[in-house]
Amino acid sequence: SALDGKLEVERHAGTLAGPLQLDGIRYRDPASGVDTRIGHASIDLGVLALLGGRVEIQSLDAGDIDVALTPVSPKPDQPEQPFSLEPPIDIALEQVALRNLKVRQNGEPVLVVDRLDLGGGWTRQGLRVRPLSLSSPQGRIDMNGTLGTVDGYSGNAETTFTWKAGARDLAGALKSTSDGRTARLELSLTEPTPLEATLTIGQSGAAPWNLQLDVPPFAADRVLPGSTLGQLALHLEGQGDRRGGSVSGHATLDGHRVDLDPLRVAINDGVVTIDALHLSAPEASGTLEISGTIDSAKAPLTATLNAHWSDIELPADLVGQALASHGELAIEGNPETFSARGNLALGPPGALADIGLDIAGTPAAITLNTVRLKQEKGGLEATGTISLQPTLGWQVDATATHFDPGAFFADWPGAVDFVLASAGTQSDAGPDASLRLTKVGGSLRGRQLEGSADLHLQPGYIVDGRLDLRSGGSRISLEGRGGDQTDARVRFEIASLGDWLPAAGGNARGNVHIEGRWPQLDVDGDVNARELAWSGLRADSVELVAKVRDLEHPAGALTLKAANASRGDIHFDTLVLEGDGNRVSHKLSLVADGNPASLRVDLSGGSEEGHWQGRLNALDLDPVGRNLPDFALDSPANLSWDGQTFALAETCLLGSVREPRRRGAEAAQAAPATAQTAEQTEADASTEDNDGQALPTSQEVAAESVEPDQPEAQARLCVEGNSGSDGRFSA
Repeated sequence: SALDGKLEVERHAGTLAGPLQLDGIRYRDPASGVDTRIGHASIDLGVLALLGGRVEIQSLDAGDIDVALTPVSPKPDQPEQPFSLEPPIDIALEQVALRNLKVRQNGEPVLVVDRLDLGGGWTRQGLRVRPLSLSSPQGRIDMNGTLGTVDGYSGNAETTFTWKAGARDLAGALKSTSDGRTARLELSLTEPTPLEATLTIGQSGAAPWNLQLDVPPFAADRVLPGSTLGQLALHLEGQGDRRGGSVSGHATLDGHRVDLDPLRVAINDGVVTIDALHLSAPEASGTLEISGTIDSAKAPLTATLNAHWSDIELPADLVGQALASHGELAIEGNPETFSARGNLALGPPGALADIGLDIAGTPAAITLNTVRLKQEKGGLEATGTISLQPTLGWQVDATATHFDPGAFFADWPGAVDFVLASAGTQSDAGPDASLRLTKVGGSLRGRQLEGSADLHLQPGYIVDGRLDLRSGGSRISLEGRGGDQTDARVRFEIASLGDWLPAAGGNARGNVHIEGRWPQLDVDGDVNARELAWSGLRADSVELVAKVRDLEHPAGALTLKAANASRGDIHFDTLVLEGDGNRVSHKLSLVADGNPASLRVDLSGGSEEGHWQGRLNALDLDPVGRNLPDFALDSPANLSWDGQTFALAETCLLGSVREPRRRGAEAAQAAPATAQTAEQTEADASTEDNDGQALPTSQEVAAESVEPDQPEAQARLCVEGNSGSDGRFSA
């Protein structure tokens, strides 16, 4: 039969006249890579429609559907058939409902559908989709439309969607219309960023097309999570046909505009020729030109591209410092091999370095025939090989003579000498690598350089050998003892942190010992710093002592002490932070005395299966301003973190202030002496109440009002709530 045993049904009930109940349905076709299981289905067919040569499904309700897709062997080339939307038989779907549908490819989930409702038909007159509605944990899609197949493809359709693709949210609408001669597509997005695109395609043999795309300014990290780029915007316009076309427009990055004017391509017998790709910027005179061919008619596909640029200037706000460049580069290759050769110049305006490049490669390795950088007073040259398959590896030799890193990193000017040789491979147990550094000399950031290194890193991150580098009065050393586990010690004495960290000040020294089998390493170390200044933080002294066992499951203790630490208006005379414990049980305490307040915190907690539960045992806040109360935690409060949400149970702080008041005698002495008129004295002496009793004088009233020490009412501040991973707190 046509199904050839591909369809199985465990149970059935009812008749074709309807309804027909089927359970345990399976359709398996290894040649097509499809294996579908349906838990249950109820079908009601329009049997009489078959007499008219039409399949009519009046209702179909199916659930618990699992579709497994697997790769299949490529089929021999078949003669190309003309495209047609005409069905072998007219099909009508009145009402279809699918529930709990899962699609997997190679065992990995591709699509999960909670419910899919649709109706429509596929006939010789065309396609018709009554409202299609798909709901999924990933989002929702709604669609309706028609497509006629008589006298050209005519019709209209509209699709709206909200969907989560990985970490990105997509939302928008797609509309299509056609009069049988020209089709028009309109895409409008609201997420991840507003976007408007319009494409028209003629339904003739030449297939003429027009494109317009507008993306108003948006934050780059909305489309490229983690991107350090700022505001982006894009506008493109294009036109052409099946033989080629042209596109022009502009892009804007953080207020810097780049014009595409134009990109012209021609297509002939599978060969795409880039006649011109011209980029320029209104705020600069530089240009970039790219031309070449991409030949898909050859096997394998081959490409040849040539790039030429001149007077390019990259602004400091984009790359850290102003850079200028000019040069040319030729790239050619196919999926099996490639090469890139060129000469270019790059560096600060007026101090460009000449760079020569000769690279060749295959999917298995990249060969650095020559990478040569020549500066006015020196340069750098490197050769080597980077292996990509079957394992990652490298072998690189480099020589620097009076090389100035400041040409590329403004905060690191110098004239550096060294000879470097490194080789290694990567394995599941870690890298097996060697590093030999000799003839280190010259200067960096105005400080004399010297040192050497002869290190071998064995699988398991076992260090054998020594590294010793000195800059001015600062020194960093690493010593590894080899063996069958890590035993390494890092020492540093930094006479000026500015030697190694631009815009920093102070001096530091440290001694860190790392020991054990990877990844269960033990770390024992101490670091001391004096006159520390960095990024607005200042401290007379900082001391850190840490002893941690088994970095894979950390346990141990640390102590951080700081004296006269400040940032802006915040100043602590002393600060002590102490912590100890392990993942399951740990505690942390902080005692800080200073301005605008002194602080004491005591915290304990533990984590199991990714959920942390904690307890705030103490929180004392002692503001310097005496018109503010001293606050203390009323009772311990519970905290929790599940990896997504931080929750804080009701936490109350109690505060009270006792304002010393002066007694009557003190108040009388403090009050300014005033001479009373005879009339005032007489009035005070003669004032009586309704019973004839003398009322107190104004001085007596003032004295009585300040005589006792009366405490103010207690202040109570309570908060509870939770905070998501976005940092927003809901109280």
